[in-house]
This record gives sequence, structure tokens and C-alpha cells, in this order.
Amino acid sequence: MAINFPSNPNVNDTHTVGSTVWTWNGSSWNGVSHDPIEIATLTYPSVDGTNGQVLQTDGSGNLSFGDAPAPSLTLADLPSIAIDNLSDVDTTTSAPTDGQALVWDNATSLWKPSTVSSGGGSGAFSTTYSQVQIETSTPSTESLNELWFNPNTANWSKTVAGAEAGLQNTQVASITGGQGFGSVSVSNGTISFPYGTVTPTITFTTPLWLVSYSHPSFDGVSIESFVLEDDTVITAGGTSYNNSGTEWANQRVKSLTFTSGFRSNNTSGTLNVMGAPVWQELEKTFTNPMTISGVIEKITPLSGATGTVEHDTSSSHIFRHSSIAADFTANFTNMSISTNQVNAVTLILDQGATAYIPNAVEIGGSSQTIKWQGGSAPTGTASGTDTVTFSIMNSGGTYTVIGHLASYS
Repeated sequence: MAINFPSNPNVNDTHTVGSTVWTWNGSSWNGVSHDPIEIATLTYPSVDGTNGQVLQTDGSGNLSFGDAPAPSLTLADLPSIAIDNLSDVDTTTSAPTDGQALVWDNATSLWKPSTVSSGGGSGAFSTTYSQVQIETSTPSTESLNELWFNPNTANWSKTVAGAEAGLQNTQVASITGGQGFGSVSVSNGTISFPYGTVTPTITFTTPLWLVSYSHPSFDGVSIESFVLEDDTVITAGGTSYNNSGTEWANQRVKSLTFTSGFRSNNTSGTLNVMGAPVWQELEKTFTNPMTISGVIEKITPLSGATGTVEHDTSSSHIFRHSSIAADFTANFTNMSISTNQVNAVTLILDQGATAYIPNAVEIGGSSQTIKWQGGSAPTGTASGTDTVTFSIMNSGGTYTVIGHLASYS
């Protein structure tokens, strides 16, 4: 078939005849067929696709250009890869043990197994030590069963020391029990007893250390028993008392009960008490290393948490919650942290069928922002036990609160 080409063409002019495109190269016409090409029973498209397209088959040997399908791989499609195959992880030099985590080693620029310390603990030594060793530069070592700070001498010793004063009426919550022919009263350290038989119980507004009690032995009204802060009952007896060397020394008392026989006249006794010892002077005294072989800490139980719950850190830095009713705000009161000091408070949560957490924090009623580990508030463990530890830092009066939750079941 004759082809009638255009006359006087320019270079790269084209002329299409059927499925063949002819191009003038300046001296002749060259034709390129655009019919589908069949190779080994596969039919290829006659024209090019667009950028990014791929060849697809219809399953019958016909190929065409089309968009690439979205990937459908899952983790199950990937081969199993040991973490030690990663170039920046080394678990071969030192094999990991149970409970360890990968920790960055800057010296080798590798992640290596290591034991990570958990949070918790209490602050400012507001606890009773089972044994404390004070090591001096001599060196000599002294072991103490109880340790208290004397603010007058700035020294630590076994003997209770603090601001000693006579018991005041404002420190008495109630006076109950037998009061003879009249009423038992308290004023400026003096307890006045009416005549008759007296067996009163004096309950303090807050637990106090008893320093001394004295009463004339010939007309004696004796201390019969103490109820300590942990509700232990100590039988006492005697018309005079001094805390030195007694089994209730260095323990705070919630209430005490007196007793006497029948008396024909009014009488009185003297009772000296003191409040909490001073703790924050520790670094002033211990300039040499101190080794603590064991610490026993007090736990304060709390129940039915909901809304805002006060956590008095003057008596404990560990609180155990039961029967939690809802997420709650933990208000930490009496927290003495000076500038550039840090303290930690731990909440043990005994969870029910629905788990709740302390999702907000206040310090002395002032709202704080919690910086949670991982960047968001955690969830508790239903019917399990969780511990939430708040590390609290004071930077010039501004608090930083860092929160961490660990689950146990």
C-alpha cells in the first residue's frame, strides 16, 4: 500500500498511518508500530504508562499498566529477627537475666542488658530505721535501734529530742472515763484530778511523744496504759515516768489512761510532751558516709478514694489504697521540700474489677502538672495491684511532678 507522506516536512514531524507512527529525521521517514507486542504468550501494552505505574496481568496473559496496589504485609509476613541482630544492640557479651532491660552504654554506643532501679522510697528520713550505722572519719561505727534529731545540738541520737513543753488543753481531743467527783482538766502541763476514784483516758488531737510524768506518790494517780501510734497497747503503771530506757521510748502516743484508788482530796500531776522531731537537718550533721543496713517504712492505709484525697506526708510517704471508688486527685500535704531538693511518694493501689488511678496531683491544695512516663496517663490493672510513684522536685518554689505506674497481678 502506497503511503502519501506530507511534502516539505520539518525534522521530528510525524505522520500516522494505522497503528504506525512515522517520524521525519531530516532525510527519511522512520516508522514505529504501536500494535500490542506478544512475547512468549504474554501480550504487552502498545503504549507507555504514567509515572509510578506498574505492569499488571489479568491472569490470561494480557499485561497493562496500572497503579501499584497498597501493601498488605503484616508482622506475621516478616521473618523472625532476634534483637541481637540489630547493629546497636549487644546481648551476647553479657547475657540478660530475668527482669533486666536494655540500657544505653555511651562508651560503646550500644544497648546492653542492665538492671534498672525501681522508684519509691520516702523523703527526708521521716521513717523509723531498724538499724543505722554512722561511720566517722576515725573510723568508728555506732549502731542505733532508733535515730532522732536533736534541733538544739544539731546531732542525731537515740534519745527523743525536740521542743519539750507541758501538755496543753488544745492538744487534747477528749477526756473520757471515770473522773471522780468532778472533771479532769488540762492546763499548762498540769493535769488536775478531782477527789474520788479516777480512771480517765486522755486522747490527743495528734500523736505526741511523752517526755515525763510525775505525781506525788503518797496520793498517786498512776499511768495505767498507753496506746501507741500503731495502736499497740503498753501497760505502764507508776506515779512517775521518764522516757529514757523504757519500752515505749521514742514512740508517739495516741492516748493514755490513768488510774487511782479512792482519794479524799483533789490532786494534780505534771505531764511534759513534745511534737515531731526535726528531720531536715540531716546533711548538716552527716558530712561523712552513712551506711544503712535496713529501712522499715510506715504505710498509711486509705480507703474509698474519690474526688480529692489528702495524703499527709508528715507521717508517711507510702500510702495503700483499698476500695477505690473512682479516679482521684492526690493532695500531698505537709511536704517539706526545700529548693533544689527532690522527694518521692508511693501509692499502692489494690484494684477492684474496675481499675482507677490518681490522675491529678496537688501539693498543699495547689494543682500540679504530672509528667507521666511515656508521655500519657497510664491505666490501672483490674483486680490487680498497681504502684504509682511520684517524684517531686522543687525548683525555686516551682514543683515538677514525674509519675510512674507499675502493675502487679
